[in-house]
Amino acid sequence: MPFYRIPSPTPESRELTAQLDKMSAEYAAILGENYRARKAEYFEKCRALAEKLHRENKITIYAGDSGFEKLYSAIGKETTGHLAAITIFCTDSESFYIIGVCINSTPLFRRMNESKDDIDARAHDRWGKLGVYFEGEGTKNIL
Repeated sequence: MPFYRIPSPTPESRELTAQLDKMSAEYAAILGENYRARKAEYFEKCRALAEKLHRENKITIYAGDSGFEKLYSAIGKETTGHLAAITIFCTDSESFYIIGVCINSTPLFRRMNESKDDIDARAHDRWGKLGVYFEGEGTKNIL
């Protein structure tokens, strides 16, 4: 996959990365009593921000089951496994994040610390219908 569609790091993307890193750390730190409800509430704040940033062209959907606005509706009866719908997005070519909703657990939001090759392999193994990773490969891009 050529990197020409993924932006190079800029001061603005690094600032946005710092904001998303802070949010993912805050999300991960939610523990204790009623943690599921508090995580669900904070996750919705993270999902809404990602949707807004995508509309403003500040982040790129790299691969996924759906866009941010349709994560919940992407859960179908045919879905099996722990994660029902997940999307990988990036602020630039160095900063990738994963966000998703789960069937029987708390939602997922974190920075991906895997290598670009590992992220590509995950995208290839799981998806084939959404994001710049799949553009030009004969699949329908539904962005």
